[in-house]
Amino acid sequence: MNSGVAFLTRLSLIAGAGASERTSAAHAAALVRAYETALYARLGMARSGRPTARAKEIAGEAFEHLRRMVFKAELGAPAGAAAVFATARDHLDMARRALALRLAAEDGGGGVVARRGDDRRRLDAIRVGLRDQRWIVTSRDAIRQSRDLLGALAVARPIA
Repeated sequence: MNSGVAFLTRLSLIAGAGASERTSAAHAAALVRAYETALYARLGMARSGRPTARAKEIAGEAFEHLRRMVFKAELGAPAGAAAVFATARDHLDMARRALALRLAAEDGGGGVVARRGDDRRRLDAIRVGLRDQRWIVTSRDAIRQSRDLLGALAVARPIA
């Protein structure tokens, strides 16, 4: 939890620096990205790889805990500084949501390489299926039947 206290201390310095709102917001967003990068490095998570389920859970809890700490600080901050805390809180929430969308590695290892192979097998199966002329004939028959049905309905119920 020392990293959370350090984060809040640095964020308080940014809020109290007296810079423009845009500059303060950019510094707060950069601080969140630095925290996220450090957290991922500490947990052994690469940005592009799949984290283990446990690492994903720990990171999610850390983001949520820090978001609550920033929210409490935002409530006690003066109006001008509260905007900086709100910006940091929003970016923490976005990082937490982005983490939630990431797929966890099933085996706890390098799932990315295994997944690429799985995807390639699926695409190859789709390509083989598309080369099969029976699918094309079936699709053409279904389209022709649909057109015939629509034509019959148009004759039975003329458009007013």
